[in-house]
Formats: sequence, structure tokens, C-alpha cells
Amino acid sequence: MVQAVNLIIIRAFESPTQVGVYAFAYQAFTTLQAPATVAPQILTPLFVSARTANTEGLVRRYFDRVVPQATFVASCLLGLVIPLLGIAVPAVFGGGFRASAGPLALLLIGLLFVFVSNLLAPVIILHERTRSVALLNAVGATINVVGDIVLLGPLHAGILAAAGATAACFLVIACGYFFVGRTCVESTSRFPPELILPAVAPAIPVLLFGGVTGIVTGLGLWIVTCALLLAFARVFVQADVELIERLRMPAPAKRAAYRGIALATRWALR
Repeated sequence: MVQAVNLIIIRAFESPTQVGVYAFAYQAFTTLQAPATVAPQILTPLFVSARTANTEGLVRRYFDRVVPQATFVASCLLGLVIPLLGIAVPAVFGGGFRASAGPLALLLIGLLFVFVSNLLAPVIILHERTRSVALLNAVGATINVVGDIVLLGPLHAGILAAAGATAACFLVIACGYFFVGRTCVESTSRFPPELILPAVAPAIPVLLFGGVTGIVTGLGLWIVTCALLLAFARVFVQADVELIERLRMPAPAKRAAYRGIALATRWALR
């Protein structure tokens, strides 16, 4: 639905070539979106079981610790991909699609916010706050549509701005989900916005400079932000092992989680 509306608005203000460029970027975004939306299907039954067993403290621990950690991991993965889009897109799909790399970089930041929303959705579903979900999605869609019309029409900002409006739409939804979820679990935790820097920081030189300069600078920023957050933000602590032990996970997944926490805590400065 969002894609169709975006393309209609873009077609009203931009050339068919620009429509094609954006359509390709959005199709790639849609394909990557599928894995980011599986969390509610996996976690909702687990949280329902936790409520039945009177262990809802596990849900709050998930909200306070796992959501920021998973956000950081996703941000690092996407931040590594974003600087390489200028090489990967034309190499895989041909030089004619090179212009899609810019919009796709912004849409991948939007994908991070989609992932965060889906991490939070099971908490909201558990507490039956579907009205809040519907309202937030309506607000997000409105921001996307109005942003497209204003940016492409009077401001003539181009398809990068359309991708930015879509990313802003998902940012608003993710922020709304966080505050609704925090109320549901009666948490006082603050979501650390710096955890999205590994994805956002590399996109800036990619969009500003492009080419080799954008790639090298973007990768450099990615390394710096990931290292600083691991060292100072205490994203992972040894106490997180207790939560992993309480989750019903396949043995290989638990072993991988233990090793990841051990590796990450070695970076942390006491």
C-alpha cells in the first residue's frame, strides 16, 4: 500500500525514469523487510506463556535489555551494507540501477525502524493495545504521504526526499511503539538513540559524496561508531547471560548468544 501511494505521488512530480529508480529501491526494501517482521510470530506465543506462568518480569527484561541489543546488532549489520550499495547495486543488477543506491540507503535506515517496531509489537499485542497500533500506523502513513507531496511538489527535493519521508514514517511508528510498550510493562528505561548511529552515520557521507569517498568515509564511520558503542554504551553485560538461560531457545542459538555476549563484553571499558 505504501509503495503504491509513493509511486503515484512520485509519478505526479517526477519523470518515469525517477519512478523506475525509486521502484527498484523500494522493491529491494520490501524484499529485505520480510525477515524483519518475523519477531511477533515468534515472540508473541512465548510472552503469552510467560503471562500464564506468572513470569511477566521476563517480558519487561526483554523490553529493557533485548530490544536495545537487537537494535544495535541490526544497526551494525545495516550500517555495513549501506556504504557498499554504490558498488553492490550496479555490480549485481547493472549500471542502469546505480541511481537506486541513494534512496535504498535511506530506506535501509527505515528498515531498521521497521525491525525495532516488530521487536516491540509482541509486547503491545500481549497487552491488547491494538487501538494504539492502528493510530500510530495511521499517523506514520500520513507523515509519509504529506512528506512526499510537500517535498516532491513545492520543494522539488527529488526521490531521495521521498525515501526520507518513508524512513521518517517508520521512525515515528517505532518511537510510538516504544512509548506504548514502556507503559505496558511499567518500565522507566530510556531507549538509547545512539544505538542507531552505526546505520545512520555511514549513510551521511554516502549521500553527500557518493563514489569512493562516500564508501571509505562511510565504512570508517561504521567502524568508529560500532567500536565506541561497544566500549562505552554497555550494550551487552555479563548479566545478560541469565536472560538467555531463561529463554527457550535451540541449543546452538544459546551457544551463539553466549559467545556473542562474551565477545562484546570484552570490548566494554569498566
